[in-house]
Amino acid sequence: MLTLGCDTVAVLPCRTRSDRGSENGMLGTAQMLLRADHSDKFSGKNAHVYGASTSNQVVERWWRDYREGSGEYFRDCFKMLKEKGHYDPCDNTDRRVFKTASL
Repeated sequence: MLTLGCDTVAVLPCRTRSDRGSENGMLGTAQMLLRADHSDKFSGKNAHVYGASTSNQVVERWWRDYREGSGEYFRDCFKMLKEKGHYDPCDNTDRRVFKTASL
């Protein structure tokens, strides 16, 4: 969903593309299911394409460095705070504190 001012517009891409990483399996399945009843050339199984992620190497490297650095520490801290009821990821103030502390 996309909100433009006071109007909400449903947006569904014709086609998505991803590598076969574990986090992407659900994306491909969801896209194919959401486009199953469409009648264009990108409907159903053609709605998602798997391919190599050579252009993601810089991003993947950044995430690796982040996890190896302080990223894991902050993730674990906020996970513990959430479990104890001291952090609510739906609260805007809590989220701002999280962003400030973890970056």
